[in-house]
Amino acid sequence: MLLGTLLCCFTAAASAQPRTPPAEPEPTAPDLDALAARFEHEPTVAEVLRAALLVHDRGVADPSRAARRGRRSAWLPELRLRARRGRQRDANATQSGTNLSTDDDAVLEGTLVFDLPRAVYSGDEPVWSREARAQAAARAQLVRLVVGLYFERRRLQLDQALGARDVETAVRIMELEALLDGLTEGRFGELLRQSREAP
Repeated sequence: MLLGTLLCCFTAAASAQPRTPPAEPEPTAPDLDALAARFEHEPTVAEVLRAALLVHDRGVADPSRAARRGRRSAWLPELRLRARRGRQRDANATQSGTNLSTDDDAVLEGTLVFDLPRAVYSGDEPVWSREARAQAAARAQLVRLVVGLYFERRRLQLDQALGARDVETAVRIMELEALLDGLTEGRFGELLRQSREAP
C-alpha cells in the first residue's frame, strides 16, 4: 500500500512537470558554392579590371616613352642661321691716282648646335618620373575601386538569391552596374549582355 501511494505521487509529480517541446532541427547553412555558381556566366573581375585599365591607359601619356623621346631629341641639331648685308668702300691707289669702289656684300652663315648632354639625361626626367608615380597610384586606386564595386554587387546578388528582396538592394545593384559600365566605357554592360544571351 505504501508502495502504491508512492507510485501515485511519483506519477502525479511527473505529469505535473512541464514537457519540453521537441527540439527543432538547426537551420542548415546555405550552400554558397551553389549560389555562386548561379553567377558563373557573368563577366569575371579580371575581365572588368582589364577593360577599366584599358580605358585608363588610353587617356594618359606614357612617361617613360616621353623621357626616351626627350633624350633622343638631343641628337637632332638646332640650326642657327644668320644673314647680313653690308656696303664697303675700297680705296685702291694706282699710278694714275686713287680708285674708289663700292662693294655690296651679302653673307649667310649657318651653324648646327648639338645638345649632347641631354642624350644621357634630359632635364625633363624628374617631371616624367613624378608623372609615372602619379599614374601608378591612379591605376592602383582604380583597381581598388573596380574590385570593391564588383564584389559589393556580387554580395548584393547573393543576398537577393538568399531571399532578401527589397527595392534598396535592387537599386544599388543597378547603380553598381552603371558605375562599372562607366569605368569601362560600356564594356561591362556589353559583357553582361553577352553572358545573359549565351545559351
